[in-house]
Amino acid sequence: MRKVNRENGPIDIPLSCSFFLEPALVRFAPCVANMTQETLDFIHQWNIALLSVVNDPRNRNLLGYLGKRISIGINRYSDFGERCVNSGGDMTSWSLHYAIRFAESLDFLAKKQRTQSDIKFVDMGCGLSPMAAVAKNEYKISDAYCIDTEPLITDVYGQTIQTMGVSEPVFLDWAAVTDMAPKNQINTIIGMGVFPYMSTEEQLAHFKFIYEHISNFLIEIKYNPNPNRKIKNSFTLQSLVDIGLDVENVDSLETAIMRNSVRYLHRFRRLLPDARRFVAGDRSLFLSR
Repeated sequence: MRKVNRENGPIDIPLSCSFFLEPALVRFAPCVANMTQETLDFIHQWNIALLSVVNDPRNRNLLGYLGKRISIGINRYSDFGERCVNSGGDMTSWSLHYAIRFAESLDFLAKKQRTQSDIKFVDMGCGLSPMAAVAKNEYKISDAYCIDTEPLITDVYGQTIQTMGVSEPVFLDWAAVTDMAPKNQINTIIGMGVFPYMSTEEQLAHFKFIYEHISNFLIEIKYNPNPNRKIKNSFTLQSLVDIGLDVENVDSLETAIMRNSVRYLHRFRRLLPDARRFVAGDRSLFLSR
């Protein structure tokens, strides 16, 4: 019997974040920040272009086990994304998390644009999310940048942009950010789902630079509500206090995120008997300015 390789590839999880974002934003619209129809249309066209990129025979070796399953499902069933988001399993929980991250990030950018015309924005740990592409093409933020350390993601992102025929955000590395930010060439940073992959020491080094040199930020970290448990790369309340990070709801954005969290967790608990498992360990905490 042939053994199935169940190892995921480097773009598999980012692929799921993008493909399941669209049905998640539709399903959970009452629970997330408002999304314009133009942005929803952009995401739809992005996913069509992304699918054509991963379907290209030249890219057949890009996908691991999960990526291949997603690609096959979407190619076979027009409502595959909706089926997964509505499955009632882990994908329902994760897809809502994708939707919250994306919608709140764009809402954050929109609010900053109302008071600051020269937004110079970087999406740190962009993956295959179209957020920076939306910012550049829909929000008309000409100085829109991306950071991702995985070369395959950078390549697929670029191919997707070219297939869509829209303007591409510029890819940078962290060293470029540390050079540009003190010169006010970057003044806004969003980091969703990237910091928990760093050690807490590395996260703190990034936070220190961001706090000193970048005026606008929205950063997701992992918060461990039980200090007796060891959760990798997460922060307890005491550790946050010790390093002087403010965990209060410092502005309306964080208040909105907390309010949305209550709503979507209530929905999970109604839909899924084990919904508490999704937030039983580490939880997302959003720090912003």
